[in-house]
Amino acid sequence: VITGTGGTGVWLDDDAYVTNNGTITGTNSGVRVSEGSTVINTGTISGAIGIDAVGSGSTFNLTNSGTITGTGGTAIDGILGGGVDTYLFNAGSLVTGNIFPRSGDDVITQTSSGLASSSVVGIIDGGTGTDTLNFVNGMTSAGGFTNRVTCNVSDTENTKNYATDTAFVPHDALPNSIAGTGGALYIVGTVDGTN
Repeated sequence: VITGTGGTGVWLDDDAYVTNNGTITGTNSGVRVSEGSTVINTGTISGAIGIDAVGSGSTFNLTNSGTITGTGGTAIDGILGGGVDTYLFNAGSLVTGNIFPRSGDDVITQTSSGLASSSVVGIIDGGTGTDTLNFVNGMTSAGGFTNRVTCNVSDTENTKNYATDTAFVPHDALPNSIAGTGGALYIVGTVDGTN
């Protein structure tokens, strides 16, 4: 267990590699890294901002099979200035709070497997750039385990479902294109591709 009572649980600079299978908490940020960094989480990360990736014009990679919580409302705040963020939310992933990949051509992928779901409870706002939200696998009913975003998806230019089952977005979505290679993508709300 790592607890940052004065601000940040773990704070590392450029090209950091963080692997967490325990618990990291901070009053400001659970984990704060600079550009070129990678975070792999199978445990729990929480803070006012769960993961804060600072810097500009580089990359940030996140693979999550655990829990990321933004107690102040933002679970993940990405790289600015055209940096490319890549988020992989594996089966068992739970992200509570908003996700802001910021500018750049960012890619967010949610997967599920068997009875293990991947869930985002919050807004995904891709910001500027050509962003992609991928759903991989899923289950066949709204009440079952599934890939799930439980709030708005905005400024995400491409939404794709690579599944034989179903992915659900129970609120508004604002992609410029939606594609599927099988199964179904349910959006309960408004679909607006004017962004």
